[in-house]
Amino acid sequence: MALTACGKKGKANGPPPPPEVEVARPLNKDVFEYEILPGRVEAVDDVEIKARVNGKLEKVEFVEGAEIKAGDPLFEINPREYEARLEAAKAGLERMQAAMEKAETDFKRASTLRTSNAISQEELESRQTLLLDSQGSLRAAQAALDNAKLDLEYTRITSPIDGSASSLVVTRGNLISIGDTLTTIVRQAPVYVTFEVPERSVLRWDKIVRDNGGKRFSESVIAEVGLLSEEGYPHKAKVDFVDNAVKPATGTLRVRAILENKDRSARVGLYARVRLSLEKSVKTLLIPERAVGTDQGQRFVFVLNGDNTVSYRKVKTGQVHDGMLSVFEGLSENDQVVTEGLLTLKEGAKVNPSPTSQP
Repeated sequence: MALTACGKKGKANGPPPPPEVEVARPLNKDVFEYEILPGRVEAVDDVEIKARVNGKLEKVEFVEGAEIKAGDPLFEINPREYEARLEAAKAGLERMQAAMEKAETDFKRASTLRTSNAISQEELESRQTLLLDSQGSLRAAQAALDNAKLDLEYTRITSPIDGSASSLVVTRGNLISIGDTLTTIVRQAPVYVTFEVPERSVLRWDKIVRDNGGKRFSESVIAEVGLLSEEGYPHKAKVDFVDNAVKPATGTLRVRAILENKDRSARVGLYARVRLSLEKSVKTLLIPERAVGTDQGQRFVFVLNGDNTVSYRKVKTGQVHDGMLSVFEGLSENDQVVTEGLLTLKEGAKVNPSPTSQP
């Protein structure tokens, strides 16, 4: 009995066998690294049509909501007052021109008389002053005429851009003042799609671009756009602007892409999904998604050592490609990563490894 008891006790106190784990080396494949980001459709041109002269709104020459071409007439303000001002400015210019011609003739005559001492030097200088004064008055009259022409032109308001007209802010018959908004014109094609890239992603993309010989972020990436009603990302866009600083308040970098929007499906103001990716595929390490754990927001893997122990390794990851997660920092091609059984592991744990049975 004593011998039996001793045998049972020794078996109970023996060390447990090392846990069974599956391991695999990372795949090094050409993939198109990408990131999904929320965005917003914005207008390339969004113009408020404002009055530049005072007066009564006589005509509205467009249909609200209609497509407008650059140069199309929109409004007419009563021009009669400005036509009268133009005529007065023309008369004022003619009067100043006649006055200057007389002053010029008087000065020439005075100069001739002065050579024979027929008039004093003071008289000559007085004639010269009158000539200079009339020349200045002529220039002022010419400026007044130009201004009167502009004011008359401003009574007819045309569209500065191609776009879609909004509703009327002021209707026909109302008195309007300089600066009053009458309507807005928004260009519908092309459009901008703007999105914010988190600073962690900014650092990752900058590294990817540098490692692959890219010159600039905007030249190395492409943007594909999908709307809420669409599957996937059917619209191709070109990144044309990257802001010059990360916003400290949000920790994001503003990026903008331009979308042709020929079918007008991307209305200004709509929410959009943006798939940001490199123009060319890059060599990237890939491991199964299940091989990566998360510890307080930090992603990690367990790597097999030569003595069949495992080491805790922090990694930085990208996107999923056919069930495989891209890793751009923390691993090498020669590492063997635990793909099954990592939840029971800790740093330095002894394991019984076997090759992974599936990707």
